[in-house]
Amino acid sequence: MAVGFARDAKLKLDRFKADMRSCEAEVHADLRELAGFAVAATPSFFINGRYMSGAMPIENFEVLIDEELAKANQRIQAGTPKGAYNKTWVLGKGLTRVENPAPAPAPPSGNGP
Repeated sequence: MAVGFARDAKLKLDRFKADMRSCEAEVHADLRELAGFAVAATPSFFINGRYMSGAMPIENFEVLIDEELAKANQRIQAGTPKGAYNKTWVLGKGLTRVENPAPAPAPPSGNGP
């Protein structure tokens, strides 16, 4: 289908196919990286390093955001500079990998574009 659009747009098909393969490789590399975070659903959210998977009611977000806001305010009152909170408590202390990540999705079988 994409090749048909490229042909209709009078693009150079060899170059178009090469670009599609390159994009496909980048997407699969990103999927492998996300698997390290156990991201296996769309949408997925990280709120101050806490993972929320799938479409959720707004109330679920409110609870999680309120919890994270309370933690942030408490730590800032205890002396963490506001500008350093994310680096110190989210990136510095947060979960960066999951011990048993979900396997990366297999690339689709086929001959490409």
